[in-house]
Amino acid sequence: MGALGLLIRMSGRSWWQARYADGKTLGEWDTPAMSGILAVPNADTWRSTRWEDVEKRGMIALRLLCPNGQVAELVTNNPDGRFIQLKSGGFSVASDGNKNFCDAHMIGVLENDDQMVRCWSWEKTPHSFSHNIETERCNTCKLPKVECGDGRQLVNFMDDIFAMRYRGIGGLSLTVQGVRL
Repeated sequence: MGALGLLIRMSGRSWWQARYADGKTLGEWDTPAMSGILAVPNADTWRSTRWEDVEKRGMIALRLLCPNGQVAELVTNNPDGRFIQLKSGGFSVASDGNKNFCDAHMIGVLENDDQMVRCWSWEKTPHSFSHNIETERCNTCKLPKVECGDGRQLVNFMDDIFAMRYRGIGGLSLTVQGVRL
């Protein structure tokens, strides 16, 4: 296992990596701040890996690299910024200190000109399907039973970018995501 694989496994979280039509790649770890920790070849190439700052033009693939070794990849023939990436989490205030947490990390690609997006999500803690009788959706991830991870950590599903049902996220800002319809 290389240094990158070790970083991902030891971090206990998932990381994204983009591939461009010209062959370049950009990983979430490709920042000048990480260059002191890892020998990162792209650290001087990119000014930021905040998703809203990442160049989307020419991006043809997006991967989700998971700490258990699983990898999900989305590919498109349309190099016009059709990918999304986000993390679902929160902030807790407790007597032992404040803590940020991320319980899911999602990537997606708009497959055509409607608003449906193909998604992969890494669930940090897998959950069992908990049925809501009225909506016939899982109480945790808000997906139908056929798409719910139901104990799996890497989940694949379709959703509406303007009304994301997954985890009750709601509509996404296309400007922040850098997506053009």
